[in-house]
Amino acid sequence: MEEFKNFIKTLWQNKRRRAALGLVFWVIFFIVVFAMIGGPGNIPEQTIANGNNNTTSSSFLENYDKMSNFEYSYLITIKKNNVENTYKIDGTYYDKKYYFTMSNDEYYIADNILYVVNNDERKLIEFNSIDSNHIFNLIDIRLLGKDNVHTFIDASEEDNKTTYKDGSVLIDYVYKSYDNRILELTVSEYSNIINSIELDFHKYFEEAYDEFNVSIAYKNINNIAEYQKNYDEYEIIKKGD
Repeated sequence: MEEFKNFIKTLWQNKRRRAALGLVFWVIFFIVVFAMIGGPGNIPEQTIANGNNNTTSSSFLENYDKMSNFEYSYLITIKKNNVENTYKIDGTYYDKKYYFTMSNDEYYIADNILYVVNNDERKLIEFNSIDSNHIFNLIDIRLLGKDNVHTFIDASEEDNKTTYKDGSVLIDYVYKSYDNRILELTVSEYSNIINSIELDFHKYFEEAYDEFNVSIAYKNINNIAEYQKNYDEYEIIKKGD
């Protein structure tokens, strides 16, 4: 023991050796600290994948229900009597409101009411098209909102499930209404997060269609810190006004 003390004393008397000894001490100190509290490798994978601090559930349907903000796109394809029409919608869901555009027109859904946005006159005009072939008269766009789609999936029966090597999962569902209308859905999820949904409505509506498909894609889920578009000061024009 006395020899070890003399060895340390000899090292400490030499400036260069003293600096090296101090460096070794701090390396050992940090190793001990990281061993006690855990390093970056212990951050949950779900947190890293989502780019935020929100923890996720082990249920993709529960995570879908809890989505508080996201960007989305709808691609609606309708084919009847060999005539096909497609409609592209891009939007943002924030603060329980839907903001979206279609064919350079702006729309807004708040409190389950669909408005056409007139920015020039600062007005929100409740949708009321007399054109029976307008897409929003063929399908109520609110049917594609998060809560309604969640209800469809939750009330459906699983028909098929495919799990891929990269961890992604594809699940086919069949929804049957009380009056025997059928909606087929295909959900794509990864790491318990739904990123896209395919809906086949051609057996759901009373009118006969060759095809009535809706593709929904989601991105930046729970990753929108602020969305500045606001219609609180706009005049609201109700149907019949």
